[in-house]
Amino acid sequence: MLKGKEKKHLYKQRFRKQPALQVYEIAVFNQSIHYFLTNAQTDLPVLVCLPGLYEVKENLAAFALAFGKKYRVLVIDWLGHGDSSNDELYWTLEGQVSFFEQLCQQLRAKYPIEAFIGQSFGATLLLMHANLVSEEKLVLTNLTHLRTNKTETLYTQMIENGKQSPYIVKTQADFEQLMYLYFSEPTLLKHYDFKTWMKTICEQSEKFELAITSWYEQYSLFFSESFLTHVQAKNTLLMWGMDDPLYDIKKGKIVKWTIPQSKIVFVEQAGHLPLSEQPLQCAKFVEQFLNGEIEQEYSHEH
Repeated sequence: MLKGKEKKHLYKQRFRKQPALQVYEIAVFNQSIHYFLTNAQTDLPVLVCLPGLYEVKENLAAFALAFGKKYRVLVIDWLGHGDSSNDELYWTLEGQVSFFEQLCQQLRAKYPIEAFIGQSFGATLLLMHANLVSEEKLVLTNLTHLRTNKTETLYTQMIENGKQSPYIVKTQADFEQLMYLYFSEPTLLKHYDFKTWMKTICEQSEKFELAITSWYEQYSLFFSESFLTHVQAKNTLLMWGMDDPLYDIKKGKIVKWTIPQSKIVFVEQAGHLPLSEQPLQCAKFVEQFLNGEIEQEYSHEH
């Protein structure tokens, strides 16, 4: 929890003004999906990014801009987030499966996609559809809802001990807890308007509470070590925030050992959302991966 001057400092922060990013809209099953695209007037290869739960496309602006003129980076407002549609029909596991499949088809028809990049919940969606995107490279950060027999996570412990999911945010205290689960040190994120974000998350959480509650069992049944061994993605990079309390680096290493042909790097001074917290470090790792410069996993003494 935040206290005293630290709390005051956090809630005084505001989003810094970002360079203009061209925003587009695409219709999927009569739902409106908004995204921004860097270097829009070029024919550069495209990196498609899916942010985490409660994140909006602007959260990944610094990460997208870190690639300069090397790629077009497309960052999506997922269903119910930011400017995109909010139809609860697609918040079931089955609904998101069919929706994401259609979205991938439409994006592929429009852009030369080199890689899909997912953070947290976005990474989980990508892994669910790993065989669908098997022609492109995958970058997955701090996957959620994965369960194996070899280790527990803080998240699974909270749920199985009867505690409220940290993703259900109703009060300021809930929000503060989530921020310290999401980020290594949220008070250092000068460009975040936490006060506005808290209001938005509380509104979203109320709408999606039933879906969020059901995800634990749905995704737990879907994911297993046997599922991971059959992932057909030809080239997968895992980026794991070293300070993630929800799904620590032990979980990242287990996922790496289980997914064929995957590599792993660890992001320093980053929690559950490394793309948002350490955009320059993450962009460098992605570039190295796309250039074939990561030959094996980066080791960590822990």
